Amino acid sequence: MLIGSYARGDACETSDVDILRVGHERQPLLPSWVSGLAYRSYIDYTIEEFVRLCEIGSLFLFHVFSEGMLLEGDDVVWDRIRSNFNVASSFDREISEYASVLNYADSYPFYKENVVPYLSIVFRSIKNIGIFSLAQRKCYMFDKLSALRYGFGLPEQMSKDFIHLDNCYERIGRYGKSDLIKFEALAQKWKGLRRF
Repeated sequence: MLIGSYARGDACETSDVDILRVGHERQPLLPSWVSGLAYRSYIDYTIEEFVRLCEIGSLFLFHVFSEGMLLEGDDVVWDRIRSNFNVASSFDREISEYASVLNYADSYPFYKENVVPYLSIVFRSIKNIGIFSLAQRKCYMFDKLSALRYGFGLPEQMSKDFIHLDNCYERIGRYGKSDLIKFEALAQKWKGLRRF
């Protein structure tokens, strides 16, 4: 199942190709319009794990069923699973878990001198808090910018700065001195806004 920005149609040059695999680890053929140069990110579940996630109404699976594109497998079976799926209605536990990650990152001594890894953890946590917060309101938006702006409530430019940091750190694997100066300023802004 192709998911994420390529499935939504809003992929850019730094987007990775997100692929969900259930019960196997084959590399499925991708549509011709998907960049062959993009990094592939696999999310693998056993059939048992997938069934358990269906039973609990996983928001991630709701995302998959809403935006995903079947790459291989039986369309009829997939449609039956999708039509019987019910997403959970409360995500308080997940929001609390990500808030705990933020608190841990703030207290961990390593991050005081390493702003980029620190902000990467902050980004992942606030993005997920944003997605879960939106879902609490029955608003299902899974792109990063919407999660940060509308789910977490960050200003637009700060949201874009976090996404740029994520692209530099996680996708591209490098950043320059000017980026580092921006990231240090972003860390200061974040600490001034800190909500948890």
